[in-house]
Amino acid sequence: MCTPGSSSCDRPPVARGPDALLGLRFMGVYRWNGRLVVWPWDPPRVHGARHQQADQGGEGPVSALDMANLLIDRHGYDIILNNVRLNTLVYWVQVTSLREHGRPAFDDPIEAWGMGPTEVEVFQAFKGYDRRRIALPRGAVPSDRISLSLVSQVIDEYGFLTTYDLVCFTQREGSAWRKAYGKGAETPMGDGLILASRDGLDRPGKAGTLASAIETVNRTWPNTFELLQHA
Repeated sequence: MCTPGSSSCDRPPVARGPDALLGLRFMGVYRWNGRLVVWPWDPPRVHGARHQQADQGGEGPVSALDMANLLIDRHGYDIILNNVRLNTLVYWVQVTSLREHGRPAFDDPIEAWGMGPTEVEVFQAFKGYDRRRIALPRGAVPSDRISLSLVSQVIDEYGFLTTYDLVCFTQREGSAWRKAYGKGAETPMGDGLILASRDGLDRPGKAGTLASAIETVNRTWPNTFELLQHA
């Protein structure tokens, strides 16, 4: 896993193999720019149009698991959502709601685990997938305008990052996770701690990320990932 504060968080370990990327061992075949290519680990997300948002307002309180289900329902087909990535994106939904609306998206606790910000209910619901891609939601999928808008905004902002990139950005200097985890594992990450951090103020860039490296390799040597399938 990316070690906070180390140089491994600053550049993608392209030559170090799947174990460097949180132990993810997924390899799949995807259609990219009209060609079938093999992506090791996570493919960079193809940026597209936002999902259409519902016209109605809020329909009552939602939980962290509800937000996870919405992420899976809306985006599980175009990005690889393993348990680490899913928990981290749900965290960014909370950050976005606090920054944009001045209130949390859900009241469930967030804890600083070694893998990053973790919503225990979400982790437990999908732990059976281990490190594999999560296929289906577990429970209710919100359809209110606010939830749809938050998820759409988070995917537009962070969806292009691979799991490795997302973890490194979330654990960067000045992050709420860094402050909480410094006090010990499973330290709560409350609203005040999040708002006192740089989360939601800093924006991730593509330069130097694993997603950028994969795109560059595929653009320069289009058959590279196809050859890896038979290596």
